[in-house]
This record gives sequence, C-alpha cells and structure tokens, in this order.
Amino acid sequence: MSESDSKPTEIVVAKRRSNNPNGRPRKGCAVADVYRRGIINEDRLAIIKKQVAKALEGDWFSAKIILDREWPAPRPVEQPVILRLPADSSLTEQGEALMQATARGEVAPSHAAALMMGLNSQANVMKIDELARRVAGLEKSNGKRP
Repeated sequence: MSESDSKPTEIVVAKRRSNNPNGRPRKGCAVADVYRRGIINEDRLAIIKKQVAKALEGDWFSAKIILDREWPAPRPVEQPVILRLPADSSLTEQGEALMQATARGEVAPSHAAALMMGLNSQANVMKIDELARRVAGLEKSNGKRP
C-alpha cells in the first residue's frame, strides 16, 4: 500500500447560499392580533349591547352566546371512592384487593386504573429507597462515606 492511498481525500464543499436572503416574512395583521392590541376595544361595548338586545328580542342563538359566557357548563367531577385496602399487607395484596373490588363493581375501572398507578408509583419509591439503603450499607462496609 502506498503512502498516497492511506491519506483521506479532501472534499471541497461550496458555501451554502440561502434561498431566502431576507429571512422569514413577517406575519400579517390577523383579526385576533388587532383585537388584542385594543384597536377595536372601543366597539366591544357596542357589540355586547347589540347581542343583549337581540337576545331580549327572542334570538335564542344570541341568548345562548351570552349565557354560555356568563354561566359556562359545569365540568364533571368524579365522586370520591372509599376503599379499604389491607394496611399491613404487601403492595401485591393491595393491588389484588383493588382488582377484586373492581370486579365486584365497587370501584369504577377508571378509578381502579388511577389507584393502580398510585400503587405502582409507591412500589417505585420503595425500590429507590431500598437501593439507597443498600448503597449506603456497601459504602459503610467499604469504609467510604456517603
């Protein structure tokens, strides 16, 4: 093998030229931007008064717009679930008790899934705690400080 074969070949790349030398064009003036800047704020009160007048004349759509803004629909709230899991048992036994309660219809499946995720998070915290204790014990037995 000759010396010229072992050298890498140089590749010359031309400097890239932008297809858009002036950069990205600025945004246009959207209606929402105009409103946010307050250009039509002085007309807002007149618009509201007109909408109220139409609602009072019997326009149900105008009434719906006003009522939806004043009294929005309530969000659904889940009812609390009282579930007695065995306190002195393992997480596996607690998970089993949760699954049995779900099968009996005492707990909704969506609630059971959320509770099972909580048990899973608790198990992960317990694993990390156990690993920290083991590392501290190993460092202590090897004469290193934690």
